Amino acid sequence: MPLTRILLLGANGAVGRAFSRLLAGEGRIVVGADLGETRADESVSEYLRADVSAPSPELLRQAAGADCVLAALPEPAILATLGAVVPAMRPGSLFVDTSSVKSEIVERAERDARAVEFLSINPLFAPSVPFRGQNVAVVGERGGERAREFVALMEGWGGRVVPFTAEEHDRSMACIQTATHAAVLAFGLALRELDYQPRWISDATTPPHRLLLGLLARITGANPEVYWEIQRANPFAPAARQALAEGLRKLEGVVSDEHAFREMFARSAEPLGSEAPVLRDLCARLFAVPFKPG
Repeated sequence: MPLTRILLLGANGAVGRAFSRLLAGEGRIVVGADLGETRADESVSEYLRADVSAPSPELLRQAAGADCVLAALPEPAILATLGAVVPAMRPGSLFVDTSSVKSEIVERAERDARAVEFLSINPLFAPSVPFRGQNVAVVGERGGERAREFVALMEGWGGRVVPFTAEEHDRSMACIQTATHAAVLAFGLALRELDYQPRWISDATTPPHRLLLGLLARITGANPEVYWEIQRANPFAPAARQALAEGLRKLEGVVSDEHAFREMFARSAEPLGSEAPVLRDLCARLFAVPFKPG
């Protein structure tokens, strides 16, 4: 049966609002649930104030009547949903989560969501960025007709859906998200320690520096809970941060020796493989954008 009626948990959050608009644009009925008194987006056709950790009879009734329950929530709330809301769903309906970390959620779903189709997705871009041309990591442990329809919707929006196992997902995201965000946040802390002056942004910055400043501004202007979850919950995150710290120690150890520095410089490029020319071109195009200080 098609995904006609979607119960969207976390409908007022940025991810929830993005999915609500996309799903409503496809003619799907979106029933929103969140802790707020009122809905945050008009694409939600029905709304109820609800707490997934202590679900009301009305929330359970909506879960039972939905073709799909989409949990656009932080990981602890998704885990609560698996135990408290998913058991009310109809057998064969679809549960989807949008968490940044998969291992524990997939493990819990094996226990608490056996009667339903299960699809765990991670859109690898901020909700403000359009789907088209972006990657969506998908862990499809128990997919069926409804899960395939949901994947087809994301592909129709222009997303590039990439399958992972839960371990592959978390291991790769420790590099792609944990280490990246940690490096940018550490860069910001270093600037603070070095008494960085905001006037330098317009007076003296280079293109690489501005790009890092832009990343720092984007990350620190978003919801810190999202980034905390990526650093806290991924089982491979500690190793990623340790590797980042070790990289700085290695750099410190070779700056007095040009030969050693050149060797370290070459080794740093090895993870890029054959994609290095494409990435250099991307960087060149980003650097070519004129900078207009506010």
